[in-house]
Formats: sequence, structure tokens, C-alpha cells
Amino acid sequence: MSRSKTSPAHTLSSIRVKLGRSTRPELVALLTALLVVALLLSVLSACAPRVASSTSSNSSLTGTVDILTPTGSNKFDSNTPLNTWTDMSDALYRSLRTQGFADTQITRSSASTLSSQIDQISRLITTYSGQTDRHSRVLLLAPVRAVDTDESRAIVQRYGDLVTQPDMTEDSVEYKNMSTSDQNQYTELTEKLASTLSKAQKMGMTVVLMAQKVPGFTENYYISFATAQSIARIQTDNLVKKLQLDKATTRDRVAIEMILPMNTGSEFTRTLFSTAWKILQPYFTTGVAYSPSGLLNADTTDEDWRDVTIARDNAESVTAALESRLVGKTSDGSASDMLESLQSPSGTPSGTFLNVNGILAFNDFSAQSVVSALSSIGFTGTSASVNPNITLESIVKTLTDNADVRKARVPAPADSAFSANSSSSSYSSSHSAAASTSSPLSWPVVTGYGAAIHTIPDIVNGKVWITTMEDRNASARAASALVKAICKGETTTTQLAKSVPDLTDTTITVSLVAVNADNLKKNLLDTGYISAADAGL
Repeated sequence: MSRSKTSPAHTLSSIRVKLGRSTRPELVALLTALLVVALLLSVLSACAPRVASSTSSNSSLTGTVDILTPTGSNKFDSNTPLNTWTDMSDALYRSLRTQGFADTQITRSSASTLSSQIDQISRLITTYSGQTDRHSRVLLLAPVRAVDTDESRAIVQRYGDLVTQPDMTEDSVEYKNMSTSDQNQYTELTEKLASTLSKAQKMGMTVVLMAQKVPGFTENYYISFATAQSIARIQTDNLVKKLQLDKATTRDRVAIEMILPMNTGSEFTRTLFSTAWKILQPYFTTGVAYSPSGLLNADTTDEDWRDVTIARDNAESVTAALESRLVGKTSDGSASDMLESLQSPSGTPSGTFLNVNGILAFNDFSAQSVVSALSSIGFTGTSASVNPNITLESIVKTLTDNADVRKARVPAPADSAFSANSSSSSYSSSHSAAASTSSPLSWPVVTGYGAAIHTIPDIVNGKVWITTMEDRNASARAASALVKAICKGETTTTQLAKSVPDLTDTTITVSLVAVNADNLKKNLLDTGYISAADAGL
């Protein structure tokens, strides 16, 4: 016969009734106090986080793994980049289970403030300090931002939870823009986190930081995700490959523009520019690449990064920027030298828009705004129309048959190594029209980052050539392999090199992934990152 559970509050009421008026007041008071304590203990135990067990009958591995992350972004917003901390925590848990850890050996917690996260770490230290076993204890920690600024929130909104934010120093613009109270809070919480993590290490915990490092603290291992450098590099490298800048000549120059919204802050935005410009500058110096607006040229340096920025990344701001840049006018309204140098012999009105071959938009939200702007200006087609990987014969056939270019095969992007297999004749055909103001406005190559759901349909139809993203499953596999090696005590350089992928010294760095129409199924659908409905299929 089953017995129903009785709450302490109900028990207290029952005792009061049964004792009645004949019972001594002192006894009633004592029993009441004891039951109140029991009630409080019951509530506290329900609220306390589960503590991992270092052993399990279901696993041959010993040790515990505690995963602490910030609260994940809102997945119901279709403009949110694909990877959130909630997704990453899930991926880590699944990979750890695959490695052989039991459920009881893993705990997961999230926090919306750094103060709460420090409390979580302190409770783990207190709990493990009282245990006598010598099993490994691994802390996988993604630190919460000490102070949220408009810039840090914008970075998360446009580039996702996992992206590494710029270091906050007393010399940084964002730090100087904070109020005195925020500056004090940042310093206090950052120092407290470093101190708490040092205590965890002294107690025997192995600290693995994710995405952000902690000033004043040296972690045991670090898992790197996307950075401003890696985001700019993968897009620019792919743009160079697709437009075949290595085969470009001064007779068939390649037109490139950058769209850099300032809402993500000066430090992050400047790094995006300097990384992309380091790759592009040689082509501008030799004259095979140019900017229709004239904002980028052979004399441009890293210090000129503000020249290509815009205040916001909404469609209105991007449209205004592109119209101003591609109309071929200078700030005083006269026709630019660039426009005049590109005019056909018969001449072209100064208000005619110029073609552009490639636009680095840097994130998917900006890319969507670029798509809207290009459509309103009058650009037609898709990125396949400037595809150097399609043979000359296929291009001629497409033009002859007046086929819908949206059905053309969009070229595959590369994640790291690049090779140019296309013929120079294909290059010439795809770029000869770009240098003429009298030709139709052909759709350029547009790049982004985040794999936001709202962008996927335009990836499928080629309006956005590539989006780029973290491969969170690969990062989770590498992280779980590292945790397993730590718990088995196999952490020599040789042992880690054999068991942990993408590990260099003490840092795991998984390459970002470039996604376009050709590999979308492999990289997004087959991995379970999105559904066919998300892709608009």
C-alpha cells in the first residue's frame, strides 16, 4: 500500500490540533521551532544545485565535470545566431556521455550575472573540499560578463553567445565610456572571480575556460570559439577565393565594399576591419581590386577603419550607405574620379549606380540589410552570376538560354585551405561587366556570420553567398575528449596530442565553418543544427 508524502507545514498543523490546549506551551513552542527548521531545510535542499558524484556504477571513468555557462540567448528570435550557450551546454553533455561519463558525474548550471556564477563556483569548492576521494574534478566555465554594455549586448545579438568579446582594460574605449560605478563593479567582480578560481585550483579542480579568459588568472586549459579575427578572416579568405583575386588584372579589376556597423563597439569593429584589410590590401596596392566608393585604396591603413563604418546595421542605414557609395559621387555631390574612370566612351550620367563584385557584411543581420539594399537599388540575380567556379561554357549557356540564375550552382566555400581551379576565362567573363557603369547591376557576393535562421532561405537561393559559424559539436567533442584525458590522468603533451583533436599547447581551437547552398545539408541539416523547415525547404 503506497503512502502519500506529507509536507512539514501540514505536519505542524496536525500536531497543533492533536496537542490541544492541555499541552504545555513550552513543548508546543519547541516542536514548532523544530518543524520550522525542517521546513526550511526541505526548501533549501530543493533549491540547491545537484552535486556530481565522482564515481558511478554505470561508468568506468572516475571524476566529476561541472559545466557553468551564461544564460543562453533567445532562440525564438530568427535573427539570433545559431549557437547559444544553452545549445553548447547540451552538446557538451551529450559528448561527455558518449565519452563514457555517467549522468551522475555531470552537473550543468547557468547564470545571468557574474556574481551568481561566482556563488556557484564557491558552492562547488565548499562541497568538494569536504570530500575525501582524490578523483579528478573538472570545471568547464564560460564566464558571464562582469558588466553588460550596449556594445557587448550588440556583439551577442549579431555574433552570438559563444563569440569572444574584446578584453576590457582601463585604456579601452568601452571601459572609459562606462560610469564610475560600472567600472568599480567590473574591477571588483573580475578580481573576485580570479580569486575564486585560484581557490578552486588549489583545492584540486582543473579549470577549463571557454570563450573568455579571466584577467589575473591562469587557466589550466582554454577552449576558443569565434573571435573578431577568425570571423573576418574566414569571410575575407572565401571572398578572395570566389572572386579569384590572385588572377585579377588591372584591366579587369574587382570591386569590393565593406559594411561595418559601429553598434558592436570600436574595439571589435576595428579588429574586424584590420583582419580583413590585412588580406585585401595587397590587391588594392597592385590595383587589381578597388572600392567603388573610393573609401578603400592603396594608401588605406588600419587607422582608416572608421571610413567604412556606418552607425547602425538596420536596412535603412545600410541602404543609405550603399546608395551613397555606389552612386559614384563625392561628398560635395560631384561625380567621383572613380566613376569618370569607369565610364564608357559615350559617357554615363553621374547618378548611375556602379556595379560591385563583393560585399563583406561580417554578420548575417547586416547581410540581410545588404540584400534589402541591393534589391531596392536594382541589383538582380544571385551570387552564382559572379561564380568563377562555373566554366565559361556553362556561363554562356546560362546567358543564351536566359535561364534563371537562381537555379545555378552556388560555389562551395572553404573553411581553411583554398585552391583556385577555375579557368582565367571564367574569371574574365564574370568581372568584365562589373567595371562598366552601363551594364546591368549584377548581384554581388555577400558574406555573413551566424547562420541565423532568418538568413537561411537567402543562403539557399544565393542572395547571401556564405554564412559562417562555430561548429559547436566539434568543439564539444574536443572538450569532452580533453575532460576524459584529465580524469584518466593522461595529460602529457604526447598523450593529449593523440586523444584531443584541435589542441595546441593548452588551447582548443576548432575552425569556423563556411556554409552555402551546396553544403548546407551536410553542415546544418545532417548535423541537426536546423530543420528542413528552417531552411525553407
